[in-house]
Amino acid sequence: MKRTKVIGILVVLFIALSNAESALASWYAGNGQTSAYGVKANIWAPSSAPYLKESGEDNWVSLPSPYWVQAGWRYYKGWSAAKRYVEYLTSSGIYGINYYGAHAWGGIVEYRVDWVGGTTWCGRIAGSNKGCYQVRSAPTTVYAHSEVHVSSQNQLNTRFSAVYYMSSTWNAWYLFNQAQWLEDAPYRVQKDNTYYYRNYGP
Repeated sequence: MKRTKVIGILVVLFIALSNAESALASWYAGNGQTSAYGVKANIWAPSSAPYLKESGEDNWVSLPSPYWVQAGWRYYKGWSAAKRYVEYLTSSGIYGINYYGAHAWGGIVEYRVDWVGGTTWCGRIAGSNKGCYQVRSAPTTVYAHSEVHVSSQNQLNTRFSAVYYMSSTWNAWYLFNQAQWLEDAPYRVQKDNTYYYRNYGP
């Protein structure tokens, strides 16, 4: 009897842990560039809202963890529209996310994150500065990725074009020229070029 109870408890714990892991899961697709002082991209939205089984997705340019500034658009189940945003986690542990209106279906918006000195990076949407934060020194690796949350059945269909990184020369921008592709199955990248690609699936 005791053995049956122990097995039952273990089964319950396994299910609980599996559900917790699923709730935290994310899948990524896109490209990156090392030794950069900034990143910007024109990020497209599909012509209509993607199917979402659970949670949602983000499409962004960003610095890597553990501290970052990120700019892009996101769409979650139940939302009436995709939203433009800047998200950050500072080196002192301050987290925030701010929204700046809708990103229209079929629309293209330039999102940008760039270093302005010291450990300060700024997030910009369509050329407008939306905030600067103490994050990390430069240079660093930068990313232009899509991120799907919770369910790998969520639909993804987003193109990134004119994906640039900034060099050590202030405001000198160059097209991504490294093939640092990330494709977490079942999501894929249609690799037209290192600076022009479409993330899609499932």
